[in-house]
Order: sequence, then structure tokens, then C-alpha cells
Amino acid sequence: FPTANDGRGFSLARRLRELGYQSILRAQGHCVVDHYRHAIQCGFDQIAISPELAKRMPESYWKKQVNIPMPSYQEKLQPGSLISRS
Repeated sequence: FPTANDGRGFSLARRLRELGYQSILRAQGHCVVDHYRHAIQCGFDQIAISPELAKRMPESYWKKQVNIPMPSYQEKLQPGSLISRS
């Protein structure tokens, strides 16, 4: 990930998994804790971050992300959701 707002890696990971790739996929570069859940959902197994980023976002931050409910885009559009227009 060259920058935090470059999501091509997520698309590539998802596509590789759809095509049957079963080896370890590691996201490397500028990945931030807010992207962790999405990276796992897209098929990444590991996240590699710089020592500088690890100082700002320690492992405990990343572990907390696993327990935060994250509805899919489709679930967010279901009637009764906060952003649903129905």
C-alpha cells in the first residue's frame, strides 16, 4: 500500500482469493489500524507495518479492531439501518 488511501491492494487480495489462491497474503506498506478489519475480510492473513507506525499504533490497537462489529456494505443498506433510505 503506497498510501493509506490507495485501496487497490484490497481489490487484488479479494480477487486472488476468488481465483483460489490459498497461500499467505501479507499487506505491506502504509496500512493503518482502521483498515485492519477490511484487510482481513478481503483475504489478507498478515499486516506488515513500519516500526514508526507500530509506535503510533501498537499491537493492542490492532487486536481491539477484531472485536468491533463491522457490517458489510450490503448490510448497511438493509431497511432499518442507520443509512438506509427506506
